[in-house]
Amino acid sequence: MNPVARVEKQVEVALDDLVVTGTLQTKNRMDLDSLVNPACESQQLDRDIRPRKFTRLVIDAIAWEI
Repeated sequence: MNPVARVEKQVEVALDDLVVTGTLQTKNRMDLDSLVNPACESQQLDRDIRPRKFTRLVIDAIAWEI
């Protein structure tokens, strides 16, 4: 299993566990794609940030962490 699929499965299992323990209500559960890429953020990104500017922001963020 590739690393991304493995981590996605771990997140799904963790969400299942939260539902079982009652910490997360089934009606409030979101799928992994919605958690990682919320619609409001993707719409904002598409409208306000060009790919080149986005790349620059990522590079700056990485440099900040180093």
